[in-house]
Amino acid sequence: MVMAVERMEHISVTGPLKLFDDFVLKHIINNSVQLESAYKFFDINGLIPFEEDTSLDNLRKRMHSLNEKFGIKIKKYDRKTIEKEFRQPVDMQVAGAFTRGLENRLSGHRKKIEDLRAAIEERKQIMKQTAPLVGMDIDLDELSGFRFIEVRFGFIPKENFNKKRSWLEELDVVIVRISEENDNIWLSYFMPFSAADVIDSVFSALGFVRVKIPDHIGGKPGDAMSRLNHEVEELKKEIGREENELEQFFRNNKEEFSGYYHKVLYLSKVNEVKKLSCHNRETFFLAGWIPYGAYRKLRSELEGAKDIVLSWEEPEYVMKSSPPTIMKNARFLKPFESMVSMYGLPSSGEIDPTLLFAITYVLMFGFMFGDV
Repeated sequence: MVMAVERMEHISVTGPLKLFDDFVLKHIINNSVQLESAYKFFDINGLIPFEEDTSLDNLRKRMHSLNEKFGIKIKKYDRKTIEKEFRQPVDMQVAGAFTRGLENRLSGHRKKIEDLRAAIEERKQIMKQTAPLVGMDIDLDELSGFRFIEVRFGFIPKENFNKKRSWLEELDVVIVRISEENDNIWLSYFMPFSAADVIDSVFSALGFVRVKIPDHIGGKPGDAMSRLNHEVEELKKEIGREENELEQFFRNNKEEFSGYYHKVLYLSKVNEVKKLSCHNRETFFLAGWIPYGAYRKLRSELEGAKDIVLSWEEPEYVMKSSPPTIMKNARFLKPFESMVSMYGLPSSGEIDPTLLFAITYVLMFGFMFGDV
């Protein structure tokens, strides 16, 4: 097994400005090219940078957020796929409208689910308030129909109630104990309308917490609880239906979204390449490092391209830059590359110590176990 870093070649490319996007899509983005600023390597008057294009940034971020729902795995397009997918210009207005439609559907879903869950919580709270009344054979509608009597329902600390019970019974009030829960007593008290303020103040001083029964909860408490339980179950079923409809919606649009998303990502990469490239009125210029195997493939792909000029230099003849280090190892040695990089990467042409490091690491680890 040869221990060496990847052999790199320095390339310079020129071609018609109108072919820049097409060339970058087909030959640069997926070709392991590590670009450098083209200004360093082209001593030509009149070179200017490409205008910064951020038109896709917002759309790319929005689609990235949507992809959390779609779960699209980004594909690495080969040249034939790129030629097929980008045969026609990408209409970004259509892509933007499609994305807005997805966002609106997702936003509407979230709002509907939020409302449904709020409705469930509201009913659960009402059920919690009504539960202590279930054992009472009363009609809740009748409690609010008295003309001269006020009715209160709630709970009071057991200790306070027992201490002041005799005192409370001396008031112009009828107390009906309903149930006990932990340290509290649930009860209702009935009082004349004229004495309501005074009696409410007394109960409040003893820690009474009033629980209001919503006006729309009528009938006997047991029947009301059954209705509320049924409503909660129906709301849960509606949430399930909405979730299923959304999943079906996203399944139906997944392929179209994937196509637009990949195109936006690839065109965004073209804009990134522009940051390190330059041009004059008619020609583009770019330069960088590429692994030798990828260079041979690129040279083969460009053999019939008359308008594109590809030149290369060996690393030792490149004065303005040093080649990046790419270690070439078998898959089982990949975890050890990060450990080698902690101590410094070898330069181009030097021996890659990953294999030696892996063997030494395993042996030393075995010796330590032996010592234990």
